Amino acid sequence: MTHTEHNFTALEICAGAGGQALGLHQAGFRHHALIEIDKHACEAQR
Repeated sequence: MTHTEHNFTALEICAGAGGQALGLHQAGFRHHALIEIDKHACEAQR
């Protein structure tokens, strides 16, 4: 079964620079939102 056959979603609070988001994306998760208030972490996500 490939990751495209799954229908997983995620919402991250305190997402940091997005490392976990990247891993979840590669595992087949679709993010609804990443929430972070640190301006440097937000820039890294962009």
